Amino acid sequence: MDYLLLLRGVNVGGKHRMPMALLRDQLIQTGLKKPASYINSGNLFFTSDKSRKEIWDSLNQLFQSHYEFPVTFQIIDALNLTEIMAQSPTWWGQDSEWRHNTLFKLAGNLSLTN
Repeated sequence: MDYLLLLRGVNVGGKHRMPMALLRDQLIQTGLKKPASYINSGNLFFTSDKSRKEIWDSLNQLFQSHYEFPVTFQIIDALNLTEIMAQSPTWWGQDSEWRHNTLFKLAGNLSLTN
């Protein structure tokens, strides 16, 4: 299954530095496949056959053991992301004078089970 990994507050203003090339290698070492990052933003895509809980636990362990700062993250599977985008307002993605390219996902809406 395909996933989106959202890291909060990394590589912002020189704080909580997390090089994406290194992180992609670390994700591969935890068993995740085809990690790809979007610039240096902390937004990554990957593929995995593991359960959501296994992925969560692996990422949690990775971040705690390799980084000296707390790493807040969310993982969203492709199906969930598709459902979220289907609920977006009708004006989302339309050409306009207003820029609207941000998505917020609250942790309370995510389940750690399959």
